[in-house]
Amino acid sequence: MKHLLKAGLLAVSLLTSGWVGAHGDHGHAHEIISEQQVLELAVKAAHFFSAKDTGISFGKLDESWQALQLKDAKIIEKGVGYFIAQVENAQVKKSLYLLVDDAGNLHDANLTGTFAALEAAKKAQAEKQADSAAADTLQEEKSKSAKP
Repeated sequence: MKHLLKAGLLAVSLLTSGWVGAHGDHGHAHEIISEQQVLELAVKAAHFFSAKDTGISFGKLDESWQALQLKDAKIIEKGVGYFIAQVENAQVKKSLYLLVDDAGNLHDANLTGTFAALEAAKKAQAEKQADSAAADTLQEEKSKSAKP
């Protein structure tokens, strides 16, 4: 099942890879996708998932998703290195949510808007920041107690 998901997401990424530009200079940072490009990717993904069952948990989307346009998409979250886009289908009263990195790679899609891997990464980052803050505080206390 995961292999089908990855294959489907790879297919959508390949369909849209022209938006980000060729990476002839592999030794440098990637070009960051614009919000407009994220929205375009989201709509194309909705069209793709309504044309083919890729094995994702929601299966093949209804044909009504083919009619969706850019106006039906919005970015609901923008974080460091990622976007979450929402494509709303008013006809079926459902939304497709897509997790896209800032290079334009589609990492996940679902109908809930919750991405477990992203939530785990956010939690790990918060814990890392808390540990760093605690280490800084400890270092300050050591410095203060070492002064005569």
